[in-house]
Amino acid sequence: MKTFVSALVILFIISGITFGVSFYTSKKADFFFSRIEEMNVSEKEGDLSFWQNEYESLLEKWEQAYFLLSISNPHSNLLQIEESFASVIGSCKANDRNELLIHSKKLSELFKNLKNNSELKASNIF
Repeated sequence: MKTFVSALVILFIISGITFGVSFYTSKKADFFFSRIEEMNVSEKEGDLSFWQNEYESLLEKWEQAYFLLSISNPHSNLLQIEESFASVIGSCKANDRNELLIHSKKLSELFKNLKNNSELKASNIF
């Protein structure tokens, strides 16, 4: 009986950690997705140095959240996000608005996919 109770407690702990990390990943991905969508620069004029600073501060927040996100997500997905951040910041440094729009949309889609993959849905569980 003690073994059964111990196994049940361990199962609940593992399930709680799994659902907690999934919830955290979903919320963080939603935060980054909405923040990038707010930063759409299609109508903005002038130098892109302001947007470079905004993306660099967003990258710092990403690096702070990276450890917990790396627990439940494939390294390749996280690497794509980091590469996309580098492309966006590089586009800002080059003051290339068209490339910035392309790479920021890609970054937005990567966070949208990360959110969808981490949500608690029947298709993700099975």
